[in-house]
Amino acid sequence: MLTYLPQLLDGLMNLLSDPNREIRVAAHKCMMEFLVEIQATPTVDWVALASILVDKAFSQDEFTRVTAIKWIKEFVEQASGQLVGLYPELIGAVLPNISHPNKDVQQVSKEANAALLNLQPVAEVPVKVDVAPVLAIISRELRSEQEPTRLEALRWIHFLLVRNEDEVFGQLAALLAALLDALASDSERVVLQALSVLGSIAGHQQHFRRVLMSLLDRFRGDAGLVLLQKGGPLVIRRLCAAMGSQVVFREFASILDEEQDLSFASTMVQALNLILLTAGEVRELRELLRGAASSSSGADQFKALYSCWSHSAGALLSLCLLTQAYEHSCEIILSLSTLPLGAEVLVQVDRLVQLLETPAFASLRLQLLQPTRHPHLLRAMYGLLMLLPQSTAFRTLSARLQAVPAVTMMQLESLQLQQGSNGGRGDKQYNQQQQQQQHWADFAGLLEGFIERQKLHA
Repeated sequence: MLTYLPQLLDGLMNLLSDPNREIRVAAHKCMMEFLVEIQATPTVDWVALASILVDKAFSQDEFTRVTAIKWIKEFVEQASGQLVGLYPELIGAVLPNISHPNKDVQQVSKEANAALLNLQPVAEVPVKVDVAPVLAIISRELRSEQEPTRLEALRWIHFLLVRNEDEVFGQLAALLAALLDALASDSERVVLQALSVLGSIAGHQQHFRRVLMSLLDRFRGDAGLVLLQKGGPLVIRRLCAAMGSQVVFREFASILDEEQDLSFASTMVQALNLILLTAGEVRELRELLRGAASSSSGADQFKALYSCWSHSAGALLSLCLLTQAYEHSCEIILSLSTLPLGAEVLVQVDRLVQLLETPAFASLRLQLLQPTRHPHLLRAMYGLLMLLPQSTAFRTLSARLQAVPAVTMMQLESLQLQQGSNGGRGDKQYNQQQQQQQHWADFAGLLEGFIERQKLHA
């Protein structure tokens, strides 16, 4: 009878939804007898039978659906090697049912999916899956509205990356599109899992830049701007946690430095700068930049970001203030008087004043109490104040500076230095350090590059 089962199975499964209960029971009993016989004598046309089961896995009748998926599970456990050519269809039948409202359908679908993932070798030879059609199905399910289905689709990508890495990378363009779509999900679990997959791909140096470029492309246009504002910071922070903030920011800076859409580049730099100054995942990079004057690695990181950060005057000023390049900050502020001072630049300066009130600049605010040691910092703050129109930011910065009676602080600091100069030390050693630190970057050349870029933005 097994020989005729491909001709009988469709009709038998249709009887599972018959209005007459006795017919349904008899049909189910007959099918179970067939299944026992198949398990005892596995010489059937697996592909023909499985094709029928795939169709029935979408039946409107839930009992028929459960039975079909149970049979798929049994078939995969018994003959996965013979069914490997049908894997795209089998996966396409199982993944959507993982999110079915019926608990029985959900459970049996999870079991069938686990069986599919447990692909066993045939006669000690690993079974080779045709990755392209499988990825096409997975990419489709990755765009599902249902969280369980999307999570299992991401699990499949992880599985294929381990088993068939080269073939997966051959389909990278389509895969990246689906993964980046998943980043817009309202489900944090889906976003985190998609980021984990992206991290696995970006972990291969030859694909790292491509992943970041694809991510930047997703932030373009009006819809991209919404995504950037909504989930962009989380995505970039998670990438920094997975890959390291230094390498991620360097690569972003390298890509955006060549960006032809200047408005987009400015928007992205401002978003990256906010992450740089506030995100916990980037703390190590912030500390490295703070010590740029005395650390070659910090100075190199500063120089790597500088050209790209020149797309935004406000972002560049915050970078220079973070690295304590206060004299150069004054030069940038003075250079703005020679450039068209449009509304966009004023908005950036306004945002900078708000950022100066964040924990990232706590040490800067305390250095305002040492005007003799940091005269350029005080000049930079007053320079920003003079640039701003009478606004909330103006009043915030003005109130901050009024809290620092500069003349009194200078007199107090001078007295302290006189008391400490008897041993030949005092401020002399500090001034020597400051002289050395002024040469850790070619600030004249950097300033020239900033001015040229800002002229392009004007």
